[in-house]
Amino acid sequence: MNRTAPTGLLAALALLPILCSCGGNTSSLSPRNSGLGSGFSPRRPSRTTPDATATATAVPTRIAFVSNENGHPDVWLMDSDGSHRTGVTNDEAVERSPHWADGGRSLVFIREAKDKTEIVKHYLPDNADRTIVTLETEKISQLTASPASALVAFVVKAEEGTSLQVVPLEDAKSRKLMAVPATASVQSLCWLGDGHTLALVLVQKDPQPPVKASSGKSGKEGKAKT
Repeated sequence: MNRTAPTGLLAALALLPILCSCGGNTSSLSPRNSGLGSGFSPRRPSRTTPDATATATAVPTRIAFVSNENGHPDVWLMDSDGSHRTGVTNDEAVERSPHWADGGRSLVFIREAKDKTEIVKHYLPDNADRTIVTLETEKISQLTASPASALVAFVVKAEEGTSLQVVPLEDAKSRKLMAVPATASVQSLCWLGDGHTLALVLVQKDPQPPVKASSGKSGKEGKAKT
Protein backbone atom coordinates (compact mmCIF):
# COMPACT_ATOMS: atom_id res chain seq x y z
CA MET A 1 0.00 0.00 0.00
CA ASN A 2 1.35 3.42 -0.97
CA ARG A 3 0.95 6.37 1.34
CA THR A 4 1.63 10.04 0.70
CA ALA A 5 3.48 11.74 3.51
CA PRO A 6 1.97 15.13 4.46
CA THR A 7 3.88 18.15 3.34
CA GLY A 8 5.62 20.19 6.00
CA LEU A 9 4.27 23.50 7.21
CA LEU A 10 6.29 26.68 7.61
CA ALA A 11 5.10 29.56 9.78
CA ALA A 12 6.20 33.16 10.19
CA LEU A 13 5.11 35.69 12.82
CA ALA A 14 4.44 39.24 11.67
CA LEU A 15 3.62 42.39 13.63
CA LEU A 16 1.64 45.15 11.92
CA PRO A 17 1.60 48.50 13.75
CA ILE A 18 -1.57 50.21 12.48
CA LEU A 19 -1.57 53.98 12.00
CA CYS A 20 -5.11 55.33 12.15
CA SER A 21 -5.86 59.03 12.00
CA CYS A 22 -9.25 60.57 11.39
CA GLY A 23 -9.81 64.24 10.80
CA GLY A 24 -12.77 65.99 9.27
CA ASN A 25 -14.23 63.96 6.41
CA THR A 26 -11.02 62.13 5.60
CA SER A 27 -9.33 59.23 7.32
CA SER A 28 -6.29 57.08 6.66
CA LEU A 29 -5.33 53.66 7.83
CA SER A 30 -2.13 51.92 6.83
CA PRO A 31 0.30 49.28 8.10
CA ARG A 32 3.76 50.40 9.14
CA ASN A 33 6.83 48.23 8.79
CA SER A 34 5.00 44.96 8.36
CA GLY A 35 8.19 42.94 8.66
CA LEU A 36 7.12 40.27 6.17
CA GLY A 37 10.48 40.23 4.44
CA SER A 38 13.59 38.17 5.03
CA GLY A 39 13.80 39.26 8.66
CA PHE A 40 11.41 36.49 9.69
CA SER A 41 12.65 32.92 9.91
CA PRO A 42 9.97 30.30 9.18
CA ARG A 43 9.55 27.57 11.74
CA ARG A 44 7.22 24.66 12.19
CA PRO A 45 4.17 25.60 14.29
CA SER A 46 2.73 23.57 17.10
CA ARG A 47 0.11 20.99 16.10
CA THR A 48 -2.17 22.20 18.89
CA THR A 49 -3.87 25.49 18.08
CA PRO A 50 -6.25 26.94 20.70
CA ASP A 51 -9.80 27.36 19.42
CA ALA A 52 -11.30 30.24 21.37
CA THR A 53 -15.06 30.00 21.89
CA ALA A 54 -15.47 32.85 24.38
CA THR A 55 -13.99 36.26 25.01
CA ALA A 56 -13.77 38.20 28.26
CA THR A 57 -14.41 41.92 28.60
CA ALA A 58 -11.70 44.37 29.68
CA VAL A 59 -13.53 44.50 33.03
CA PRO A 60 -13.56 40.73 33.77
CA THR A 61 -17.17 40.40 34.91
CA ARG A 62 -18.91 39.46 31.66
CA ILE A 63 -18.20 36.76 29.07
CA ALA A 64 -19.44 36.69 25.48
CA PHE A 65 -19.93 33.29 23.86
CA VAL A 66 -21.86 31.45 21.15
CA SER A 67 -24.58 28.91 21.94
CA ASN A 68 -27.12 27.07 19.77
CA GLU A 69 -29.62 26.44 22.55
CA ASN A 70 -32.22 28.34 20.49
CA GLY A 71 -31.68 25.99 17.58
CA HIS A 72 -29.10 28.15 15.79
CA PRO A 73 -25.79 29.77 16.78
CA ASP A 74 -26.43 33.02 18.68
CA VAL A 75 -24.30 35.38 20.75
CA TRP A 76 -24.87 35.31 24.50
CA LEU A 77 -23.56 37.10 27.56
CA MET A 78 -23.07 35.83 31.10
CA ASP A 79 -21.28 36.83 34.28
CA SER A 80 -17.88 35.30 35.01
CA ASP A 81 -19.50 32.88 37.48
CA GLY A 82 -21.97 31.63 34.83
CA SER A 83 -24.99 33.54 36.12
CA HIS A 84 -27.25 36.10 34.40
CA ARG A 85 -27.20 34.52 30.93
CA THR A 86 -28.56 36.99 28.38
CA GLY A 87 -29.14 36.46 24.68
CA VAL A 88 -27.67 39.15 22.44
CA THR A 89 -29.03 37.74 19.17
CA ASN A 90 -31.90 35.42 18.28
CA ASP A 91 -32.38 34.98 14.53
CA GLU A 92 -31.97 32.41 11.78
CA ALA A 93 -28.52 33.67 10.79
CA VAL A 94 -25.31 32.09 12.06
CA GLU A 95 -23.44 34.34 14.49
CA ARG A 96 -19.87 33.54 15.51
CA SER A 97 -16.57 34.97 16.75
CA PRO A 98 -17.78 37.52 19.34
CA HIS A 99 -15.07 39.93 20.50
CA TRP A 100 -15.11 42.85 22.89
CA ALA A 101 -14.26 46.27 21.48
CA ASP A 102 -14.42 49.95 22.30
CA GLY A 103 -13.25 49.52 25.90
CA GLY A 104 -15.81 46.83 26.67
CA ARG A 105 -18.82 48.90 25.58
CA SER A 106 -19.38 47.02 22.33
CA LEU A 107 -19.41 43.48 20.99
CA VAL A 108 -18.28 42.74 17.44
CA PHE A 109 -19.19 39.46 15.76
CA ILE A 110 -19.70 37.78 12.37
CA ARG A 111 -23.23 37.22 11.08
CA GLU A 112 -23.67 34.77 8.19
CA ALA A 113 -26.98 34.81 6.30
CA LYS A 114 -27.94 33.00 3.11
CA ASP A 115 -27.11 35.89 0.80
CA LYS A 116 -24.45 37.87 2.70
CA THR A 117 -21.84 37.92 5.45
CA GLU A 118 -21.72 40.84 7.87
CA ILE A 119 -19.58 42.20 10.68
CA VAL A 120 -21.95 43.55 13.31
CA LYS A 121 -21.27 45.91 16.20
CA HIS A 122 -23.58 45.50 19.19
CA TYR A 123 -23.49 48.58 21.41
CA LEU A 124 -24.34 47.41 24.93
CA PRO A 125 -25.56 50.69 26.50
CA ASP A 126 -28.28 51.01 23.83
CA ASN A 127 -28.65 47.28 23.12
CA ALA A 128 -28.52 48.19 19.41
CA ASP A 129 -26.87 46.50 16.41
CA ARG A 130 -25.02 48.30 13.65
CA THR A 131 -23.65 46.60 10.54
CA ILE A 132 -20.15 47.88 9.80
CA VAL A 133 -19.14 45.52 6.95
CA THR A 134 -21.34 43.70 4.39
CA LEU A 135 -19.99 41.16 1.90
CA GLU A 136 -22.20 39.48 -0.71
CA THR A 137 -19.91 36.87 -2.26
CA GLU A 138 -16.79 36.93 -0.08
CA LYS A 139 -16.43 35.03 3.20
CA ILE A 140 -14.83 36.08 6.47
CA SER A 141 -12.65 33.35 7.91
CA GLN A 142 -11.27 35.16 10.96
CA LEU A 143 -12.05 38.26 13.00
CA THR A 144 -10.45 39.98 15.96
CA ALA A 145 -11.32 43.27 17.63
CA SER A 146 -9.05 45.43 19.74
CA PRO A 147 -10.47 45.74 23.27
CA ALA A 148 -8.42 48.90 23.88
CA SER A 149 -9.37 50.74 20.68
CA ALA A 150 -12.05 50.86 18.00
CA LEU A 151 -10.28 48.74 15.37
CA VAL A 152 -11.42 45.42 13.92
CA ALA A 153 -9.21 43.18 11.78
CA PHE A 154 -10.56 40.35 9.64
CA VAL A 155 -9.53 37.93 6.88
CA VAL A 156 -11.57 37.93 3.67
CA LYS A 157 -11.61 34.98 1.26
CA ALA A 158 -12.68 35.78 -2.28
CA GLU A 159 -12.32 34.25 -5.74
CA GLU A 160 -9.45 36.59 -6.55
CA GLY A 161 -7.57 35.71 -3.35
CA THR A 162 -7.36 36.19 0.40
CA SER A 163 -6.69 39.53 2.07
CA LEU A 164 -6.26 41.01 5.54
CA GLN A 165 -8.44 44.04 6.18
CA VAL A 166 -9.09 46.50 9.01
CA VAL A 167 -12.15 48.60 9.73
CA PRO A 168 -12.47 51.38 12.36
CA LEU A 169 -15.77 51.30 14.21
CA GLU A 170 -16.18 55.07 13.84
CA ASP A 171 -16.46 55.33 10.06
CA ALA A 172 -17.14 51.65 9.14
CA LYS A 173 -14.92 51.90 6.05
CA SER A 174 -12.74 48.84 5.64
CA ARG A 175 -9.21 49.07 4.26
CA LYS A 176 -7.06 46.33 2.80
CA LEU A 177 -3.81 45.93 4.72
CA MET A 178 -2.18 43.18 2.72
CA ALA A 179 -2.83 40.36 0.28
CA VAL A 180 -2.21 36.92 1.72
CA PRO A 181 -0.03 34.83 -0.63
CA ALA A 182 -1.91 32.08 -2.44
CA THR A 183 0.43 29.47 -0.94
CA ALA A 184 -0.14 30.64 2.65
CA SER A 185 -2.96 31.11 5.15
CA VAL A 186 -3.47 33.18 8.29
CA GLN A 187 -3.27 30.75 11.20
CA SER A 188 -3.74 33.21 14.06
CA LEU A 189 -4.77 36.86 14.33
CA CYS A 190 -4.84 39.04 17.45
CA TRP A 191 -4.28 42.57 18.73
CA LEU A 192 -1.51 43.36 21.19
CA GLY A 193 -2.10 45.26 24.42
CA ASP A 194 -1.42 48.70 22.92
CA GLY A 195 -4.55 48.32 20.78
CA HIS A 196 -2.78 49.42 17.60
CA THR A 197 -0.42 46.53 16.81
CA LEU A 198 -1.78 43.49 14.99
CA ALA A 199 -0.01 40.14 15.30
CA LEU A 200 -0.58 37.38 12.78
CA VAL A 201 0.93 34.00 11.97
CA LEU A 202 1.26 33.10 8.31
CA VAL A 203 1.46 29.38 7.61
CA GLN A 204 2.84 28.25 4.27
CA LYS A 205 2.98 24.76 2.82
CA ASP A 206 6.37 23.30 2.09
CA PRO A 207 6.98 23.85 -1.64
CA GLN A 208 8.65 20.45 -1.89
CA PRO A 209 6.53 17.78 -3.62
CA PRO A 210 4.99 15.04 -1.46
CA VAL A 211 7.13 12.00 -0.81
CA LYS A 212 5.56 8.64 -1.51
CA ALA A 213 6.49 5.89 0.92
CA SER A 214 5.98 2.24 0.05
CA SER A 215 5.00 -0.19 2.80
CA GLY A 216 6.34 -3.22 0.91
CA LYS A 217 8.15 -4.31 -2.19
CA SER A 218 6.24 -4.84 -5.35
CA GLY A 219 6.05 -8.40 -6.60
CA LYS A 220 7.64 -7.33 -9.88
CA GLU A 221 10.73 -5.89 -8.16
CA GLY A 222 13.95 -7.86 -8.55
CA LYS A 223 12.97 -9.54 -11.81
CA ALA A 224 15.71 -9.45 -14.41
CA LYS A 225 14.95 -7.85 -17.72
CA THR A 226 14.93 -10.22 -20.68
